[in-house]
Amino acid sequence: DESQLKRRIGVGFTGMGNTLAMLCLRYDAAEGREMAARIATHMRDAAYRASVALAQEKGAFPKFDADGYLAPGTFASRLPDAIKKLIRKHGIRNSHLLSIAPTGTVSLAFADNASNGIEPPFSWMYKRKKRVSDGSTIEYAVEDHAWRTYRELGGDVNKLPEYFVSALEMSATDHIAMMEAVQPFVDTAISKTVNLPNEASIGDI
Repeated sequence: DESQLKRRIGVGFTGMGNTLAMLCLRYDAAEGREMAARIATHMRDAAYRASVALAQEKGAFPKFDADGYLAPGTFASRLPDAIKKLIRKHGIRNSHLLSIAPTGTVSLAFADNASNGIEPPFSWMYKRKKRVSDGSTIEYAVEDHAWRTYRELGGDVNKLPEYFVSALEMSATDHIAMMEAVQPFVDTAISKTVNLPNEASIGDI
């Protein structure tokens, strides 16, 4: 019943870390966070416009109340004025639209091992074991999408440019700063891993 009354969905993205590297932007720098925020803003506005269009076709979610939905302090109250006017006029099909999921297996299996979700790449290349039908295992190399693309374009992966930065090469505060940059444009949640070195203290954690 709750699902039908609100019609929540979770549009998100994957490959943010690879996208920034391929745009020559560091994930842990202000310029990288600004680009991530631009991407998240565009996704938010496109998703909300699409949900309004669906409301025109199929009706708003059953619990929709324009005054409550657009009241000061709500996520919708921070939308651009043009979108808020559309919501007030036509309603919206889904109460919540955006969620950044981990997408680990999806990114590996269907996105050519792009970095997952909002994360930076964890490792440029690692070994993975796969069990086959006779019970034995095969070991094979798993290569990061942006890293491999850079190599195939003639780049030297032994001397990566400074904008190739992995999860373990940045501070915990840099990880959190990326989540902080994107969260204002996401109406539910972001799955984010904050990596710490093995020698991290309790105080660091």
